[in-house]
Amino acid sequence: MDVAQSSELLNGYVYYKYPEQNRAALNDVMLQKVFKIHNITKEQFNKTLDYYEKRPDELKTVIDTIVSRQKEH
Repeated sequence: MDVAQSSELLNGYVYYKYPEQNRAALNDVMLQKVFKIHNITKEQFNKTLDYYEKRPDELKTVIDTIVSRQKEH
């Protein structure tokens, strides 16, 4: 979920306010910060993403759980 939120921040604010910035570089910096917070590597994230892309029913369950938890807070 943090990856999606960082993307929303970049798209909704940073890119609008600072259009001259290198989007790919900013996105990479933001992702590295998210990975560091969660103590994972880009490779681990991509491996997990690949796993769930092949199992959409499981991905839906994970996303539904995240959304439900966010609604509770």
